[in-house]
Amino acid sequence: MSDPFFSGKISEAELEIMRLLWERGQPMTVTEIRTEMAKRCNWEATTVKTLLGRLCQKGAVERLQRDGQKVYSYSPLVSREHYGQESAGRLIGKLFGGSAKKLVAALIQSDKLSREDIAELYERWGKGDED
Repeated sequence: MSDPFFSGKISEAELEIMRLLWERGQPMTVTEIRTEMAKRCNWEATTVKTLLGRLCQKGAVERLQRDGQKVYSYSPLVSREHYGQESAGRLIGKLFGGSAKKLVAALIQSDKLSREDIAELYERWGKGDED
């Protein structure tokens, strides 16, 4: 689902549309997107159209047209997981000098990781390469 031409940079407003598309898990028409975004964010139709255009240009969303119909549908080209990984990598690079260890330390110090989270991380990666 991840497009090799995706730029990796999505604004907060664009991310609202991506969240909607990820939640639905199927292509949505511009009318469906406009209706939902009007409820969620009180956005005008022009705002939604502009943001969809930007997402298409960035390679995050594709615009689909079915067999000569005039109605377009939009579908994400980038998965939530892929975007999350790219975003985490940028965050680590910008704020923690490329050190994931510093990020985890900051999460622990700010009480963002529970004891259960820490135990799960240790269980997954803390044992080293014993195999």
